[in-house]
Amino acid sequence: MMPTERRRFLATVGRRLTAQALERRDPQGRYPILLTVLAQSATEALDEVVQLFDQAISARESKAERKMRDALAARGRAGEDRQTLLDDLLAIITDPAVPDEQIGGLIRGDRIGWPRLRSAVAQAAARSRALHGFGRLVGVSV
Repeated sequence: MMPTERRRFLATVGRRLTAQALERRDPQGRYPILLTVLAQSATEALDEVVQLFDQAISARESKAERKMRDALAARGRAGEDRQTLLDDLLAIITDPAVPDEQIGGLIRGDRIGWPRLRSAVAQAAARSRALHGFGRLVGVSV
């Protein structure tokens, strides 16, 4: 085991020396310099690899965070749309001025319409498929 300062000094000397100058040194001085430069280079390479890995993980984490935020925003918008649809449905169903025979026609007709109803059903089916049954494990109801 060599002291840290000695290793740094030998690594610095080794980096400055040319191959020819290193070859001229005696073996007792040459080999410690070579080993120190090799160990220092391995440490620096490992540090660089770890830094690159950390950058890659950070980039993936940022991308996943943005994707999750966008998905939650879309889910919130879909929930708001469904809530508005429910409010409109309840307004028709609970209106005492609307006869029972006309409720279905108003819901499927001009007041709400098939496109809006189909969209709500599609959103519910997409959310159910996205959970793949996992929602029951974490307490999410669909």
